[in-house]
This record gives sequence, C-alpha cells and structure tokens, in this order.
Amino acid sequence: MNMLQGVEAIRWIAGSWNTLKDGHEVEEIWMEPKDGVVMGITRWRKESTTRREEYMRIGDYQGTMSLALQHGFGTPLDVYPAIEMSDHQALFGRPDDTRQIRIRYKPTDRGIFCSITGMRDGNPFKTEFDFEPDTTVAKKLMELRARTFGIHKGF
Repeated sequence: MNMLQGVEAIRWIAGSWNTLKDGHEVEEIWMEPKDGVVMGITRWRKESTTRREEYMRIGDYQGTMSLALQHGFGTPLDVYPAIEMSDHQALFGRPDDTRQIRIRYKPTDRGIFCSITGMRDGNPFKTEFDFEPDTTVAKKLMELRARTFGIHKGF
C-alpha cells in the first residue's frame, strides 16, 4: 500500500470527536494527513479527572502501513498493520495475534465510528464508540480568535 495514498484515503478521520462510554467522556482528536502520517490522541474523563490517555499514529512502521498506539507515556507501543484503508473504512489487525484484535474506524453521517473486537481470556469482546463532532473545540477556537484579534464573526 502506498503510504501517501493510504492516509489520504482516510482523510475523513481528521477532526475533534467525542462520545460517552461507560460513564466516561471520551475525546478523540485526529490531525489532517501530512507526509504520509495521521496522528491522534484520546482522553477518557470522568468526574473532572483524566482517567486514561492514548497516543495514536497511522503511517509507515517498519515498512508497513500501521496503526501504532501508546496507552500513556512510557508504555509499550502496540502496532496493528493496516488490513484496509479506504474512503469507507480503516481496518487494522495483526494476522499472528492469538487475541484476534481488530480496530475499525468508519465515517458515519454523524461523525466516525470505532469498534475494537477480539478475544480476552478466551472470550470474544467488542467495544464500540460512536463519535460525534466536538463542537466545543470550534466554539473555543472562535472565542480565542475573538479575544486575540477582536474578531467576533465566525471563520
């Protein structure tokens, strides 16, 4: 897979997204593709406290288009090679993984959908996130722009 074409195919992932999951506010931000790489961060919050964070990168990893995840600073890198990257989904997984983990992102009419499936302790599991655009980010940027430049109209 051509690295530049791969990340360009999933340009739809870029944005600031949020959802609620198990009582947590989950925020996920993906940057626009540049130089064959898309980078993102995820934050889980509950009761005004960050409970979990993830750092993500989609791009070349040792010659293979992959999703690389780090669950907080100092933790080992989890790498999932791309199975498919297109205008309708990004699917990642390791063929030799006995846990059969698959991470899928898809654009929806409301935002982006993410599912993580696999095996845990010999049992199948599925976690799903139905992200919608985080309108508070745009609002905060407009407020910052207004304070900084004295501009009170939208972008």
